[in-house]
Amino acid sequence: MISLPSPARAPGALPLLGHALPVLRDPFAFLASLPAFGDLVEIRIGPTRAVVVCDPELTRRVLQDDRTFDKSAGLLYSALREIGGDGLVTCPHDQHRLRRRVIQPAFGRERVVVYASVMNRHVDGVADGWKDRQKLDVVEQMSKIAADATADTLLSGLRPALTRRTTADLATLLELFPRRVLLPSAWRMLPTADNLRYRAARSRIRQTFGAVIAERRADHRAHDDLLSMLIESRDAERSGSSLNDTDVCDEAVALFFAAVENTSAALAWTFHLLAQHPTVERRLHAEVDSVLSGARPSADHLARLDTVRRVVKEALRLYPPTWLVGRVAVADTELGGHGITKGTNLFYSPYLIHRRADIYDFPESFDPDRWETERGPTPSFIPFGVGPRRCVAEQFALTLTMLAVAAIASRWRLESLPGCQPRRRMGVALQPGGLHMRAVTRRGA
Repeated sequence: MISLPSPARAPGALPLLGHALPVLRDPFAFLASLPAFGDLVEIRIGPTRAVVVCDPELTRRVLQDDRTFDKSAGLLYSALREIGGDGLVTCPHDQHRLRRRVIQPAFGRERVVVYASVMNRHVDGVADGWKDRQKLDVVEQMSKIAADATADTLLSGLRPALTRRTTADLATLLELFPRRVLLPSAWRMLPTADNLRYRAARSRIRQTFGAVIAERRADHRAHDDLLSMLIESRDAERSGSSLNDTDVCDEAVALFFAAVENTSAALAWTFHLLAQHPTVERRLHAEVDSVLSGARPSADHLARLDTVRRVVKEALRLYPPTWLVGRVAVADTELGGHGITKGTNLFYSPYLIHRRADIYDFPESFDPDRWETERGPTPSFIPFGVGPRRCVAEQFALTLTMLAVAAIASRWRLESLPGCQPRRRMGVALQPGGLHMRAVTRRGA
């Protein structure tokens, strides 16, 4: 390869730690500072060199070329593999297409319509327990909706006690995950209290899912859920190959992990933004009242809930749950006129791209009307990724989020509490830490 200049280096790296301290202190401010140094900016996390892609066109090139920029290795995915094994999210390029063909039917539009009634049941199950003027931990409540709905669509018949324990173990993994990405790998092997908690939670989740899969294999009754589809799925193009028990467990754990964290984040940010913008909230309530006419929302209603769609889309723009994503260059290559050597970690951030002033007018403002005429794919809008590894469960996640927003808004207003300003919490998903709100009954709704 012709010698090309290396990307610019971000200032402020410390010996041994690199940029780990500013990343841990305020990753969003750190990200926002990088475009000033170039479209590609080199940083260091401990001893590991990484390149942050700040330009939307270069980001799309990385995502479209999964042969050169693989998703399966690097800082982020080695940590994710500890939880979800070699599932669709973390498997290497040479396994991905086969695995995706096997799994894709479980997330087709027809299947999502079937899951919608199950989703609604669990939204109601949580919201029915609220009392007028009750103070809510919003992330906790939205996590319960996401966990119950995902568990039932994924593993119908899972006992509530197991769902609660699995959700608690998931919370432990999410709490401790960031430091497993940013701190040296040798640290993960030490018998610290946090490492022991992490290993125990990871082991319990996989044991729970493994036991359910074994029971399902031995049970010949029909189960209309995602797990049965994963167990029974076959790739017609490759001699009918199917997933073994480890494969199914990897996929089920990864899906549960991602669906609960990402969907709860999207819902929590959506209700926070609505409370901050009462004019938009009133429009959304009027639409929900008109379209639903007192009924529970269904998949058939979604096409007519245009304000709900735009509100959710704008929330995903401002606070994309998957806010930082990694790739690894598997060969020497060129990107944006710079040389990228084999083995280089690359990161891109939907959060950063979504807030670029050269793409979006008033990018820090919550403006659902910016999507009024935009219904198709938008090149710079990438909350679910782009290209061959675009999120396979995108329609599942959007359906659950829209149904939950419509169902809750038809009966409740979630009011901001005085002085309560949520903080952006770094984790696998971008969660609003410390978000408490008051549930207020919508009279006559």
